[in-house]
Amino acid sequence: MAPKSRILGIEVDSLTTDEFLQRVDEFVSSGTPHQIAYLNADCVNKCWSNLAYREAVSKADLVYADGMGVVWASRVFDRPLPERVNAGDILPQICELAIAKNYRIYLLGGEDGIAERAAQRLAAEYPDLQIAGYHHGYFEDEEDYQVVDEIRQARPDILLVGMGAPRQELWIRDYLNDLKVPVAWGVGGLFDYCAEKFSRAPEWMRKGGLEWLYRLLLEPRRLWRRYVLGNLIFTFRVGSLVVLDSIMASIAWLGAYWTRWYFNESFSKPINPVEPYLYMLPMIVITWVVICAAMDLYRRHLTPTLLEELASIVEMVVLFVISSMAVAFLFKEYDPGRSVMGIMAVYASICLTISRLVWNRIESSMLETGIGRVSALVVGAGALGQKVVTRLNRHPYKKYNVLGFVDDTADPGMKIGPATVLGPSGSLPELIQTFAADEIFFADPALTKRDLLNLVVACGEKGTVRQFSVVTDMFGVIADQAGLSDLEGLPIKVLRSAGLSKAQQFGKRCMDIVFSVVMGLCTLPFIPIISVMIRVSSPGPAVFRQRRIGLDGHPFTMYKFRTMHADVDEYAEAPIDPDDARIIPIGRWLRRTSLDELPQLWNVFRGEMSMVGPRPEMLFIVENYEAWQRQRLTVKPGITGLWQILGRKDLPLHANLEYDFYYIQNQSLLFDIIILIKTIPVVIFGKGAY
Repeated sequence: MAPKSRILGIEVDSLTTDEFLQRVDEFVSSGTPHQIAYLNADCVNKCWSNLAYREAVSKADLVYADGMGVVWASRVFDRPLPERVNAGDILPQICELAIAKNYRIYLLGGEDGIAERAAQRLAAEYPDLQIAGYHHGYFEDEEDYQVVDEIRQARPDILLVGMGAPRQELWIRDYLNDLKVPVAWGVGGLFDYCAEKFSRAPEWMRKGGLEWLYRLLLEPRRLWRRYVLGNLIFTFRVGSLVVLDSIMASIAWLGAYWTRWYFNESFSKPINPVEPYLYMLPMIVITWVVICAAMDLYRRHLTPTLLEELASIVEMVVLFVISSMAVAFLFKEYDPGRSVMGIMAVYASICLTISRLVWNRIESSMLETGIGRVSALVVGAGALGQKVVTRLNRHPYKKYNVLGFVDDTADPGMKIGPATVLGPSGSLPELIQTFAADEIFFADPALTKRDLLNLVVACGEKGTVRQFSVVTDMFGVIADQAGLSDLEGLPIKVLRSAGLSKAQQFGKRCMDIVFSVVMGLCTLPFIPIISVMIRVSSPGPAVFRQRRIGLDGHPFTMYKFRTMHADVDEYAEAPIDPDDARIIPIGRWLRRTSLDELPQLWNVFRGEMSMVGPRPEMLFIVENYEAWQRQRLTVKPGITGLWQILGRKDLPLHANLEYDFYYIQNQSLLFDIIILIKTIPVVIFGKGAY
């Protein structure tokens, strides 16, 4: 199953056009009924006012983004959707697929004669296409069964229903099983364009997401409410938190100025006039929103805990103050007061906390009405698992929809306490795909750490899981320093979704370039001196080159100063004793001070490595990795990392891998900076280096 993005509680499959076609083919091949629905800004608005329509869309087997508004919203507020998928754009490919696989297509919808004209045009353009039949969409409710019977007798493989939302989705949902059609797909006004009743927008407008504007110009009286008013309502709904933050940023900035003005006599220097602060206000607001977006404060995947929210707020305020100082420097001719900056930091913390508390209340209200609930699977049907399900079911905001148990000791279908057993742990990835689970709770004490981690990786590959939570004792299942949360008193450890946002990846890359250039320039005078010392200490090249495995398993050449004799096997086990005879005299000092790693700054500058990450491993070791261990390859290897600062070579290999796994699951720019800072004393004192 494709990963999903959630827009105002409505899940949308993250699909490219090719992946959409593949899913259609899979649906037809299965022979069982499937419903396909689309989502655009107008559909989202209708889902809020029409509960039956929202339920029909949520139960559809595939929901794709038909509007650029939905795609843009996903890129700011949730998992980014790769592209817009439009029925008109992919109809030729659907026809080609149907011809290649001998699939039969039925057209239902449009005014009287429209479906017929559309079918004739398709038959003329694709002579080998099998049109099973057609029927207009203007029939009465009492004619429903007659139309269903007609379609069933035609035996199509793909039913295109063009009756507009929400009617088409509700009609398909009501008669999906009676139709006995593998694919019932709501296509909106597709037949009007296919029958050439209306012309389609130019290709450049379609690619730019402006087809709505073209349609509005063609039918302004009919569509102005949908596209003008509807888009404004959609923008406000999905961006209401941005609007709220913009208001709060303005309050913090202007409130700081008013406070400074009110207490003007308490300061030695009088406050500037208000005009410069008004000029700076737009930049302050933009800075605020950009930082919040970069820190994923608008991606409401799962309702965060108050502690998590407050931690993000503190981090955001620090970055906001630093960025505001940069903005103030750009406007230095206005001479903004430093006291205003300080007061603003206090107000910013208060305002951001208020905005998040307000929004959490809104989200809680949505959850209580069924919008955006989290679908959860619980691994383990024993006493602990049953306790977890009980706590999930009594969540104060009804946040969770418990799908069932996953257990190795009970038979599938067995009712145990508050839920049903769906299958064994080995079938967990398939169950996730079948039920589109959002969160997995591991509550099986018999599950070993190794099996748990392998399951996490296997489930993560399915793409729909947003969070893994391990119900545990207080002493650690994954890593001793993993973040603890609780579920109604039960301690849990959250394995957060790995990966950085594009903004964070860009920031990390910029940081790598800056560090590698600055450190390279600072150490440049010492590199020839070290090279000469190595050659004097032992014959052979000064720089050691070795093939290592980097991001996504791609090999690269890693550089470091040679610290052992030139005839030593380059793939032999690394020294764990400072008196190892293989180490040359100058090599002991280089290894102890980590100066042997300096040439790797070139790897960092080239983008093959990062300043922080797991150590690059050798090919023959990677070939023997288990599934969970291969997670090390999902990030760039680094010069330093978590296990280096916590023990370096004092730690055994398996412990190093677990620390790498923890880093990957919790990586952030702030975490990288902390590791870099903590690396300094470790290098100075040579802790754990041989």
